[in-house]
Amino acid sequence: MKRPGTNRLSVTGCPAVSETPMVTVLMTVYNGLPFVREAIDSILGQTFEDFEFLIIDDASTDASAECVRSYRDPRIRLESNNCNMRQVGSLNRGLGLARGRYVARMDQDDISLPTRLEKQVAFLEQRLDIDVIGTWANKIDTHGRTIGRHRASVSDYGEFVGQLSLGQCGVLHPSTLFRRHVVQSAGSYDASFAPAEDYELWIRLALRRHAAYNIPEVLFLTRTHREQQTVTDGATQWRNARRAHHGLVATFCHPDHIHGISLLTLFDEHLWTQCILRGQLGSTLRAVDAMLSNMQRELNLSAVEFASLKRVWRKRLGSGVIKGAKIANWPSAIFYPVFFLLSPLLVPHMRYTLSRLIHKLRRFLFSCREVLL
Repeated sequence: MKRPGTNRLSVTGCPAVSETPMVTVLMTVYNGLPFVREAIDSILGQTFEDFEFLIIDDASTDASAECVRSYRDPRIRLESNNCNMRQVGSLNRGLGLARGRYVARMDQDDISLPTRLEKQVAFLEQRLDIDVIGTWANKIDTHGRTIGRHRASVSDYGEFVGQLSLGQCGVLHPSTLFRRHVVQSAGSYDASFAPAEDYELWIRLALRRHAAYNIPEVLFLTRTHREQQTVTDGATQWRNARRAHHGLVATFCHPDHIHGISLLTLFDEHLWTQCILRGQLGSTLRAVDAMLSNMQRELNLSAVEFASLKRVWRKRLGSGVIKGAKIANWPSAIFYPVFFLLSPLLVPHMRYTLSRLIHKLRRFLFSCREVLL
């Protein structure tokens, strides 16, 4: 997909960059070797060419900056921080320097498949009701071997906000392309929520009625390794994500019920220390019902969007939670069997046990696949 007038070449033989490119590809780099060259090559090999590639080097102590400078493609703009600003600081600096109408995120250790930008730009050009577009992805290891998949469905605003309200982030941040003015008008990234700044940003956008969508096609490869931030700072990420989720819940429910709903929606086992009595659980379930009604009203959800939101809740938490307010007054001998039958993952310790078994099964299946291939 080429924008009119962008098929000219620079003196280096590479596509020339426009003064007003349609897309700014924004990538921060901090000690990005040995993967940064593969990430850069994947962007320069895109079928869509009307972009600038803005790379913010965050005071790397390895040869990352020299690696970037070795390229002669005029679409690359290298900006170096005088001191380490961390990723959020570098991203916000990049947003201020970006010239594109759209901003495509990219991480230093990931790979964009050739048609990623072409398909994302084409989608946002046609769908003015969508502001953030992500893609499906394959998870790869340090050798580029597939070890997992990201196949989250985000098909409308109701599904997007429903996932966020359950502590999920269906849109894979480094795979996204978004309208720059929308993110900047919302205040850009909040460093106090790093490294869960993307989840918190999606919440702010959702509360402003901005929608996201995932292209149901693998257009991105996300790499997993020991040095990435989600591994080295996972505890902080989880803590800040919970804080952002807590704020979202607080927007739609009474202060007395924020903690209980947060525990329930995040499958936190502490729910059962707060809801020892059936009456306490019943009160939380009625608060959930009120919260969903408030979300429908305050976010002005259409019937289709509200159905999508409830479908997300039902799929993750089960029908017991959705119907909880109606059965909360049943005798305990009937209520608990019905509730846990309709919401089996809320049985104490059940989700933890199943998640461990599923994780082991997935690792085994991918190991078998590698042997067969």
